[in-house]
Amino acid sequence: MDDCKTFWKGVSKEDPKLYKNPILMQEKEIYMPLVLHADKGPHSKVDSLHTITMYSLPAQDRRLGLEESSFLLVSIPNSTLLTKNKIIELGLKDVEPTMDVVGRAIAWSFNSLFRGKHPRADQDGKAFVSSERQSLASKSICTNGMRFILWATPADCEHNSLEYGLPHHGAKHPCMRCHCDTSLAPWNDFSPKAKWRGLLYTPAALAKKPLTNHWLLSIQGVKSFTFAYDFMHCADIGFSASAVANVLYDICYKHLGKLKKADKIKKLNDLVTEAYTALNTPHDVRVKRLTFSSFSDSDAPHQHYPSLMHSAIKAKQVARLVPVAAKFCKDFNSDTIYCKHRLHCLQSLEKLYSITHNASMFLTKEEAKDYQSATSRYQWSQIPKLHYQEHISEDRLAEGLHKIL
Repeated sequence: MDDCKTFWKGVSKEDPKLYKNPILMQEKEIYMPLVLHADKGPHSKVDSLHTITMYSLPAQDRRLGLEESSFLLVSIPNSTLLTKNKIIELGLKDVEPTMDVVGRAIAWSFNSLFRGKHPRADQDGKAFVSSERQSLASKSICTNGMRFILWATPADCEHNSLEYGLPHHGAKHPCMRCHCDTSLAPWNDFSPKAKWRGLLYTPAALAKKPLTNHWLLSIQGVKSFTFAYDFMHCADIGFSASAVANVLYDICYKHLGKLKKADKIKKLNDLVTEAYTALNTPHDVRVKRLTFSSFSDSDAPHQHYPSLMHSAIKAKQVARLVPVAAKFCKDFNSDTIYCKHRLHCLQSLEKLYSITHNASMFLTKEEAKDYQSATSRYQWSQIPKLHYQEHISEDRLAEGLHKIL
């Protein structure tokens, strides 16, 4: 209960998720904030698993780890899911999409948690037959009076659009936080006076006209601003992977002279190992060995943009390669505009990660300003994920949004 009180003390009264939120009619301090995370992970060579997990924010802040802070709700092979299109294709009648059925059960559960009372009927509104369930009806779920609120649903860009029905990154209007577009208010304008900065969606506007009608909005306490961009998918598996790959490419093709290809990759791995040691990088998050295909097209390295996103390097390894890349930019900094810009970008990116990894659940005002400044100073690539990072930064500055996002 003390963790709940501490959490709500840090939440700004201006947080958009609190706009007309039914939690305001209760004592907020009795609500444990939960996060719902959904994604599709590898299942086999030809399939993936649709997983939904919930976890407690205070447990995450205590660094308890996934084993103690998270709970798996759903794990279904993607090939077995019935979608609206598949139902039409198969000519099925009176059949609901799989995730609508699953969603109804999840929403029913979270609504009970929000009320803090055992339900009187099941998710379909049918009275319980079990005498045990009947005896529990309307009784408190927790003896100490604790209730629960679904506070955030961070997801990757693909899940936000394909599953939650939010704007797609390739659409004319690709953002769920502002009314940017590809022409009049371009999302890739990152200047301080960019037009989209004056076109932010307000809680009132989205309450009146939500961008989606997903079943998550049927859960008490869930608002349009509950949907969130995920830092890991925007940064680690996005612009950070691009930036690090470009630096590794530069080392091999611009700074190691006329060495043979095999000697270049060996020298690069030696430099990475030396940087890991100098930075005290834990061994379990180090990349054991880089190859040319780790960061570029080994057959046509000069015809495609470098990237780590299609390699076997994991997100947490990318995060630990950011300070390595920043160190390289400093060590191989010649007096050229490109090298100066590269160093400036990677140091800003390194700052972002430093704040994210070291801050407590809520950023201080100084940390939030530094975070926003580092975001605006990092201008290496122009991809929608970098635009979404601008909104993560603004959220943290304006509402003190917790670091898990």
